[in-house]
Amino acid sequence: MKKRVLFLCTHNSARSQMAEGLLRNMAGEQFDVFSAGTERTRVQPLAIEAMRFDDPTTVTGTEEQKLHAFRTVRDAIQQRLRMFLIIANKK
Repeated sequence: MKKRVLFLCTHNSARSQMAEGLLRNMAGEQFDVFSAGTERTRVQPLAIEAMRFDDPTTVTGTEEQKLHAFRTVRDAIQQRLRMFLIIANKK
């Protein structure tokens, strides 16, 4: 039976969605992965854009700064998930 992983955040619109997608990609079929939030909302378009890894050519100024922030969060989550996988695979 696969272990289940739930990423929970307030809105389920950015960080938890990124974490879910990254772990699914990094771990393949090793886990059942889900994300949820305490408030109903939609996924932030910048979170989706950050997950594509290509720099958008049409984004400038303030929007770029926001996207950079989303990418920074994505990278931090990915680094933590790598550590999670190392620990999980040792058990």
